[in-house]
Amino acid sequence: MAARGKILFNSSFIGSSAAQSITWEGGRSALVAQALAYSAGGLQLQLQGPSGAWIKIGSSILSDQVFPFDGPAGTYRVTNESASSIIGANVVMVTIPYI
Repeated sequence: MAARGKILFNSSFIGSSAAQSITWEGGRSALVAQALAYSAGGLQLQLQGPSGAWIKIGSSILSDQVFPFDGPAGTYRVTNESASSIIGANVVMVTIPYI
């Protein structure tokens, strides 16, 4: 099975804000994040729950990293929960094929 991916965000967060959400097929996945400058709060991956509330997945991302996780199918987004800006962020979700 070939890996697939979707861009979650490719811009700058100016203060506390959220990127547009994407629909994800779920399964073994990884969030790949890189930015020119991070804020104190960092990036946060979220899944939309059945009530419509956003649920945090994992810890805040404070530096360039790959965050693997098993997630259900659903709607995902990334947020900046700090009043500071995150400059030049590139955030992608990719599948991790089972072998």
